[in-house]
Amino acid sequence: MRTIGFAALALLIISAGFGIWIALAGSPYGTALLTLHKLTSIAFGVLCVLFFIRSVQSGGMTGGDIAVAAVFAVSVLALLATGGIMSAKQPTLLLRAIHIAGSAAAYITAGIRLVRFLIA
Repeated sequence: MRTIGFAALALLIISAGFGIWIALAGSPYGTALLTLHKLTSIAFGVLCVLFFIRSVQSGGMTGGDIAVAAVFAVSVLALLATGGIMSAKQPTLLLRAIHIAGSAAAYITAGIRLVRFLIA
């Protein structure tokens, strides 16, 4: 399970890096860069879900961990929605703000759970 944790942490960093690169490059977004960002983000999300499922199965999740997982799930949904809208048309300031807040929430909540597991 540590391998999943390290892989998810690496994908978190890579996905965030691609997201920042896309934001700095401006629109229209490059197809290759956007595709890499989407694929690493999806892989990160899948690994986090697997990680959370295995944590539940092993009985290692507390009430705080469940709250972190809930915040993560809501923020990922917000990221999918705002990211899709932003890649389809010119992003507005509100969309960017929601996307940045969702990114921060997803990365922080997943990071808390992953780092807590990797240190233990």
